[in-house]
Amino acid sequence: MRLKSFHGQTLSEAMAQVREQLGPDAIIVATQEADGAAGARVTAAVDEEEHDLPEQGGDLPLEKQEQLTIYLDRHGVPRWLGDRIVETASGGPDETVEEALKRALDQLFSFSPLPLGKGKRPIMLIGPPGTGKTVTCAKLAARQILDGKKAVLIAADPVRLTATDQLAAYAERLGVPMFEAPTAEALRDALSRCHDQEAVFIDTPGTNPFNLEELAYLVEIAEASGAAPVLVLNAGRDADETIDIARAFRPVGPKHLLSTGLDITHRLGSLLSVAYGAELAFCDHSATPNIANGLTATTSDHLAQRLIALGNTLEEAKPLSLSDDSEA
Repeated sequence: MRLKSFHGQTLSEAMAQVREQLGPDAIIVATQEADGAAGARVTAAVDEEEHDLPEQGGDLPLEKQEQLTIYLDRHGVPRWLGDRIVETASGGPDETVEEALKRALDQLFSFSPLPLGKGKRPIMLIGPPGTGKTVTCAKLAARQILDGKKAVLIAADPVRLTATDQLAAYAERLGVPMFEAPTAEALRDALSRCHDQEAVFIDTPGTNPFNLEELAYLVEIAEASGAAPVLVLNAGRDADETIDIARAFRPVGPKHLLSTGLDITHRLGSLLSVAYGAELAFCDHSATPNIANGLTATTSDHLAQRLIALGNTLEEAKPLSLSDDSEA
């Protein structure tokens, strides 16, 4: 058996989908109806052989599918993505929900470290205002220094002078070179003075990606520098809105997602949504204001652990019932 969810604008509409696809004898596991655009969801227990469902890798016991659904709901994971994760999760009766979740994350998401090292492209941090790009630049440089490697910081923010001053202060404390590059030409010149054995981190202005003029500046300096853009987003945003923002940055070409603010955010649904919906690879995350050791690699192990651990502390969701005598 596997849980399958059906969505509709109303509960009646979702129930009609259950009857149409699974017949009148379908076992209803749970129903959920919300006000507004969220609509309604009906979760049914499905006999895979009888209904010939596509192979998802499942065989996770029904009660563990149920528990995983509760955890994802607590994190604010959108229904469409939560259902996809539960359908992909697999594991036997002796395995934990966390182990099943890790396998689902490995199948559905990408986890990839930033491309750093001799001859690698500069790393250019992009994102909307207030996501912590300048501090993250310093944290990336600090990690290099602690690893016995070299780093260079470049301020490519012609808008906010305080950001340049802040980056200069970090560079001085870390003992790394720092250049100001308010134009694409200045950025090319700064990069010409950087040695290929150094990791170069470029700070950019907080950008409204729906403003074409602001977005065009990022595209221009990305092309001028040949840098690898990394999207920096803080956790805790609305999931759908975050996907829209990430997709709006696509002309700049980010491939990685670096998440910030995990020390003050308990619900991670928006980060899962944006990584999946905008096809970005998880690389690192920040869960501390400290500059030294301020970043941690994001892996499926870590993400599964955090989703389960925080899921246990969040407000209790409405429990699902596995009553066999529910009527469709």
